[in-house]
Amino acid sequence: MARLGRLGPAARPGLHCYRSGVGRFVSRLGVDNAKLLFLIARRLDAQAMRRIGYLTQLVAPEAFEAEVGALSRDCASMAPLALLGMKRHL
Repeated sequence: MARLGRLGPAARPGLHCYRSGVGRFVSRLGVDNAKLLFLIARRLDAQAMRRIGYLTQLVAPEAFEAEVGALSRDCASMAPLALLGMKRHL
């Protein structure tokens, strides 16, 4: 089972995650999912991580290299400055 970092356990010894980092999780995953991850260190499998938006897609291990190659070719075929601008806005 995949685990999304070691966010929640940090609270056990009294550590606190910085505000902007927590804010990023809230803005990207929603407050309910951020609470599950930060406050109680809920373990999530890959399907759950995909469902809440932490992962974009899941790829079988045997298809991984081919998928990375395809994504790399797609990115390389784009205009670099246009991609840079879009990445900043995203």
